[in-house]
Amino acid sequence: MAASPTGIELTAKYFILNFLNVLFPLKISIDGQEIKGRWGTEFYPVQPGGHSVTVAWKAYWLIPINKGTTTVSVGEGEVARLQYYAPWLFLLPGKLGPTPF
Repeated sequence: MAASPTGIELTAKYFILNFLNVLFPLKISIDGQEIKGRWGTEFYPVQPGGHSVTVAWKAYWLIPINKGTTTVSVGEGEVARLQYYAPWLFLLPGKLGPTPF
């Protein structure tokens, strides 16, 4: 019998009129380690325990904006589901939390 995957499922969304956001990459950091992200839903395998998650997107591939940060606890065989939302104004912080907000 296969064990259930342990990790973080992140759904990244943006304000619908900012559809050009899909051109710019997501910057995801789990416990200080940067991971290349994509808009939509992605699964990131992690060890059980507490984790610090930070998500932002890079405007013009250089400047991280709409940064959102949270901590999450993942148990053995569990999947923590998080949702990130980039608001309409790039100066505002992003929302990152459990699904749904």
